[in-house]
Amino acid sequence: MAGAPLCARAVALTALLALALAPSSLALIKTPRALGDWMNGSSLFWGGPQDGQDDPFNMRLPAGACGYGEMDSKMWPFYYVAAVSPNSPLVESRPQAACGTCLEVECQDPDNTACSSARSITVQVTDECPQCAANQINLHAFAFERIGRLKLGSAPIRYRQVECSPVDNITVRVDGFRVSQGGWLRIALKSVAGDGGVTRVELARSMDGAVGSNSTHTSTADAPSMLTVNANASSAKPAPAKPGAAATATPAAAAAAATPAAAAAVPAAAANADPTAAVMPDAAATAADNATLAKQQNWRLMDNTYGAEWEMSALPAPPYDLRITDVFGRQVLLTRVITRAGALGEMPSQGQFAALDNATIAVYEKVMAESEAAPVKSAAAAKQVAAATPAAKPATVPAVEAAKAQRRRLLQKTKVVSARKLRQEEQAATGGQAKSRGNRAGPMP
Repeated sequence: MAGAPLCARAVALTALLALALAPSSLALIKTPRALGDWMNGSSLFWGGPQDGQDDPFNMRLPAGACGYGEMDSKMWPFYYVAAVSPNSPLVESRPQAACGTCLEVECQDPDNTACSSARSITVQVTDECPQCAANQINLHAFAFERIGRLKLGSAPIRYRQVECSPVDNITVRVDGFRVSQGGWLRIALKSVAGDGGVTRVELARSMDGAVGSNSTHTSTADAPSMLTVNANASSAKPAPAKPGAAATATPAAAAAAATPAAAAAVPAAAANADPTAAVMPDAAATAADNATLAKQQNWRLMDNTYGAEWEMSALPAPPYDLRITDVFGRQVLLTRVITRAGALGEMPSQGQFAALDNATIAVYEKVMAESEAAPVKSAAAAKQVAAATPAAKPATVPAVEAAKAQRRRLLQKTKVVSARKLRQEEQAATGGQAKSRGNRAGPMP
């Protein structure tokens, strides 16, 4: 009888959670745009009922290997999080070791004994699962029970990459910021829409850097950064403007919003055109002025050290702008997103990638197909050159030994000459007395 109240409590808790998340998690439940092929596998779960605990479910989302820190279950992607094996094909093929990638997971059971009513959900990769097999997906218990039965412990599934559709803008999580010894910064980008994968993160000091400082002083300009985005120009949810500020979109951004073809041209033109299409706060700048400002900035590429974490040392003084590039070559510019030196935590932005369209995906697939075909042609050409080049005749044994002896004599002569010259230089510098390292010659380099 002792188990009955516990079971009833678990059912009531699950019902309340489902009711609370139903409106906000609609973006993760609706059918998303597919970006990959189906792969078969199985699903496990964590955070579920465990023996000897008063609360059968773990309500926390602890920090995972991707670098997102402890996540808020009331924010996207809610409890729809997943961990994949380090040997997963997703880790090998996706940027950031698949961190940030969104997956559609569908329960596959011909007898319908292992599946529940929902059958399919969309989750985001936020952690790794070292004990999982390459084709296994480890879900949170609340996400798993929408497609499978907890009492069975696992479920047969198939999964594929899909478009991410967060309900908010990109958040920059700063979990390391050293202001001494030249400075060092480590960040992770959360709630990235579209492909979910980030291929480049560049940092530059804001052009209005005179307002900021290399201190913890909080200025009136330290509000969340204004958006500078070309990829978000056609978004159905434009970023809110800063209260009291006139945020004016440039003609380039307006053209991108008016014509779907403009978004498709982003990947092809990213290398030659200015990607910022800036939205400047409190300024009536033209598109040409914004392009000039962006080109004047000293953009430096950050290092993707592990998962979704990006690092950089030898920092300028804040505030900082970030320029983010996704797999499709689209770019988002976040201005003044990091304003205080040494400040840690999550920095909200007003920038986000727009929803993907068929034209952008078609251009990307064409470029990928051409790049995959290019190495095949090069290999064939290399074989032809190798076949046309006659092989050199092997040297005889006496010739090889003579060459070795000559190289040994030259090396010995070089050492003797170098040692003599070094002694002469030291005596000339010290008035005839050779220096010894450690007292007068200084420390080792």
